[in-house]
Amino acid sequence: MPIYIDQIEKIFGKSVTGIIQVGASYGQEIEYFVEECGINKILQFEPLPNAFKALEMTAEKYLGQCEFQLINCALGAEEKEAIFHVSEGHGLSSSLLEPTLHLEAFSTVRFDNQIPVLVKRLDDVVADKGQYNCLYIDVQGYELEVFKGGVETLQHISYIITEVSRSALYANSSLIEDLDTFLQQLGFERMYTYWSTKHYGDAAYIRRDLITGGIKSYEFDRKRKGLFPKLIRILNKYLPSRFSWHPPSPFTRSL
Repeated sequence: MPIYIDQIEKIFGKSVTGIIQVGASYGQEIEYFVEECGINKILQFEPLPNAFKALEMTAEKYLGQCEFQLINCALGAEEKEAIFHVSEGHGLSSSLLEPTLHLEAFSTVRFDNQIPVLVKRLDDVVADKGQYNCLYIDVQGYELEVFKGGVETLQHISYIITEVSRSALYANSSLIEDLDTFLQQLGFERMYTYWSTKHYGDAAYIRRDLITGGIKSYEFDRKRKGLFPKLIRILNKYLPSRFSWHPPSPFTRSL
C-alpha cells in the first residue's frame, strides 16, 4: 500500500508495537514491517492455502528478528464456512465476495476457482489484544465485515491502514462511506487517502485522541497528483539536506 507506517508514526508520535495484517498474501510486506518499521510482533491472516505456505516461508526468514503468529483463515463478522472466489496468478484480487464490476473494470483478471474457507471473528482469535496497535487490511471489499468482528480488538488499535473502494467491484462490498461511518463511531478519523485508480485506493484511519490541531488530512488521486510523491523523493535525495523538504506526508517513504 502507498501509505507508509513509518511516516504515520512520525506524524502522530506513537510507535507501532505490534501489527495485525488481514489478507497477508504471501508475505510481501514482512520485510518492510521488520526491516524499515522495526515491528517485532506480527499477527497475520491468510485464507488461501498456497499463499499461506509462501507466507510461512517468508516469515521463517525473519524469525530471529520478529515474533510471528500466522493463521490460515479469513475474517468476518461471524464464524462460518464460506466460498472464496480465487483470482488467477498470486490471487491478489481474491475475495469472499463475488466479483461483479471487477470483471468489467479489470477484464484481464480472471476468477477461475472457488474454494471453501473458514471464516473467524478477529475478537475470537486475538487473545493478547493489547499487544497490537496497528491493523493493516486488504480483503477486497470485505473490510466492514472484518471490523464488525473485531470491535473489542479495535479498542486497542491506534492506526488502521486499509484498502478502500468508491465503486462496488464485488457484490455487497463495503464502500469508503460505510467504513467512515462505522469507524467514526469507534473513535477513528480518516486522515489520509490515496486513490490508486478511479475504483479503489488506500486509507489511514487514526485514533481521534492522537490527532492534534496542527495535523491536517490529505487526499490524493493518483491520476491528478501521481507525480507528487515521486517529486518529493527526488528532491530529498538529490538536494543538500539543508534545502530538502521533508513534508509530514504518509505517501513518501523514509529515505
